[in-house]
Amino acid sequence: MSLLLRAIVAAEDAGVAADLGLFSVSGTRAAALASAWDTARAAGEAELLDHHRIVQAVFERVPCLPARFGSAFADEEALRLRLALREVDLAAQLVRLGHRCELAITCAWREQEALPRATIVPARSGRAYLERGLTQMRVERARERRAEAIVARLLSELAIEPAFIRHRICPRPAVAVSMSVLVTRDEIEEMSSRVERLGAQLGDVTTVMQGPWAPYTFAVSE
Repeated sequence: MSLLLRAIVAAEDAGVAADLGLFSVSGTRAAALASAWDTARAAGEAELLDHHRIVQAVFERVPCLPARFGSAFADEEALRLRLALREVDLAAQLVRLGHRCELAITCAWREQEALPRATIVPARSGRAYLERGLTQMRVERARERRAEAIVARLLSELAIEPAFIRHRICPRPAVAVSMSVLVTRDEIEEMSSRVERLGAQLGDVTTVMQGPWAPYTFAVSE
């Protein structure tokens, strides 16, 4: 029977598997929670959402490291061998990350942003083509500089240890900053207030915080 890895928990927390209808494969310090899986089955959005639901159900009960969706093993023994190879590192990650929640902060450009936009017109000569390209590059660079300034404001306002922050600037045309942060559960309310306060001060972006989730961005569980 093939198994799909869902999450890693401390060995003493392996009993949560029975409550959630999962299989557990335990080592001395960590345990792998998994579901039966048909490797011939097509995996789509529904399966991805179900994976997220299962991970969140585990995370609501015990600290965990979420697995990347699609980590399948031929059988229980294959999963046990993989766990044994990674157990020391996984146990250390659980201590450092497992009890923390991930929050996603997105700063999206407002429709009427202050940054200039290049006017797209047909290029009638090589020079016009180059000038248009240079103009677009200047606009994009201006957006990147503004996004970097927004990141600096976020880092200053949130005051989180750098190891618990990941961010990207301009990951998509409509988004200035995409940031993930790790906090303890008792820090969520204060973090929400800080993000809301900062969002009210930033006139060229809308700021949204989502979560809490298990620490997907920070954990390496496979």
